[in-house]
Amino acid sequence: MLDGAVGARLDPGGPFETAVASVVEDGRISRVHPVRNPRELGTLDGVSELRR
Repeated sequence: MLDGAVGARLDPGGPFETAVASVVEDGRISRVHPVRNPRELGTLDGVSELRR
């Protein structure tokens, strides 16, 4: 979770600098918010299994 929304880290082969938080409405992603603030990214160290 990132700012109360589903969040994902983006670090393909490099340092972890960016995450995205997505807002889901009616079962679809309606908005995506990129986050680059290091204070907010510090809480995303864990890995969660994705499920439907």
